[in-house]
Amino acid sequence: MKKIIFLSLFTSALYSQTTIYSGNGTLSANRTVTMNAKNLTFNPSTANSQFFINGTSGKIGINTITPLGFLDINNNSINGATYTDGIDAFNKNMLINAGYTINGMGQKTFKFSDMPASNISALPVIHLAIEDRADFNRLRFYAYQGGGSSFGLYNKLQEEIYRVEEDGNNKTTLTLPKADSYLGIGTTSFIDGSDVYRLSVKGAIRAHEVKVYTTWADYVFKEDYKLPSLKEVEDYIKLNGHLINVPSAAQVEKEGIKVGEMTKIQQEKIEELTLYIIQQNKDIEELKNQVKALIEKVK
Repeated sequence: MKKIIFLSLFTSALYSQTTIYSGNGTLSANRTVTMNAKNLTFNPSTANSQFFINGTSGKIGINTITPLGFLDINNNSINGATYTDGIDAFNKNMLINAGYTINGMGQKTFKFSDMPASNISALPVIHLAIEDRADFNRLRFYAYQGGGSSFGLYNKLQEEIYRVEEDGNNKTTLTLPKADSYLGIGTTSFIDGSDVYRLSVKGAIRAHEVKVYTTWADYVFKEDYKLPSLKEVEDYIKLNGHLINVPSAAQVEKEGIKVGEMTKIQQEKIEELTLYIIQQNKDIEELKNQVKALIEKVK
């Protein structure tokens, strides 16, 4: 009889060390399950909704018994949302790696889809943002329901500093809205002597039309303008090899020209030349009159 009682107590103690939960469903104690390369599957009443643990690889599958990664959630439903929240800003890093090419994508891909419409909003906007430590969006991407999309960068004050936008109708715009913005193509230099340039290009620029705002040379036609005589112009050319107020070839080769300023200088010379022609025409008319008067005397 004592042997039976002892065996019963031993069996009960052994059972209590190996059971995971009590009869009412609660955990009996802290337990470690050694799987010994055996798989563990939890099957709810709904078919194909398993929670699966592969005892060999340690991979976990939800709604799949063939997980491709260490956690594989297989959900083809479009009638709900999957929400992942991991906020631990001051202690841990969260690393998301696109990993190897899978599912025939042919590339490492993060994909945000709206297929064909969101179940949360009738007019959804796909919004991807990267925030800094002050919880400010520094990079934003939008995909709009109407077909447009935009990409922008923001500074620490949440001021937009760069934007590329397509309106859904093949109109694309690139803007640098800040007043102190600079754009370099083939160069990072924006300073030439004492001048600072917003757009700096190393290489040729081609355009159908360029519009330049500058002052103009109408001052030539004012009464107080000192028009140099043709003799003064001739002497200046002999001495310097170029027109008055026009840069020399050596200066242009070294420093370049400002399109607006050079256009104004050329206009100045055109207007001066016009005044010379007008004066010459007056002189010619006067000479013609003098010749005519002499002819009349001879007769």
